[in-house]
Amino acid sequence: IYFLLAITMLFVLMARIHLLSFPLERDEGEYAYMGKLILQGHPPYTLAYNMKLPGTYYMYAIIMSIFGESTVGIHLGLAIMTMVSMVLLFLISKDFVSKISAVIAAASFGIIGTSWNLLGQAAHATHFVIFYALLGIFVLLRVYKTEKNKTVKYFLAGLFFSLAFICKQSGLFFVVF
Repeated sequence: IYFLLAITMLFVLMARIHLLSFPLERDEGEYAYMGKLILQGHPPYTLAYNMKLPGTYYMYAIIMSIFGESTVGIHLGLAIMTMVSMVLLFLISKDFVSKISAVIAAASFGIIGTSWNLLGQAAHATHFVIFYALLGIFVLLRVYKTEKNKTVKYFLAGLFFSLAFICKQSGLFFVVF
């Protein structure tokens, strides 16, 4: 099962590597500019602004500080976040369905996530919302598996769901958890 998951992830990673140098899409340009301003020490909304929440700008700043302020760096950060999201989806799913079904869920997520129709080549806010929502769900499910550190796990789950909201307003629905 884990070999199948690794093969699937390798397939998705190869597709993502193929898209590394794809030019920034319009929203990506905005996010990258705001992320660059943050890296230069300017708080959000001082030199440039819009009506979006700042979570995605900070995620871009983090990605660009690690992988470089380039198109390839941004898309490499997206590729790694996609891989982590696939693993999280597998770990969450295997608690509810068979392990092979969990691999299929993770594979579907990864493959559909590269779709041109969904602008999968671009590092949009939705990728970050999904990442934090999956982290929140994963931690929240751990509360039910063990009684240890319940308060800490609830706090972490709430933090991750809040970060999902801060990346994009639609993440508000995960706060229900």
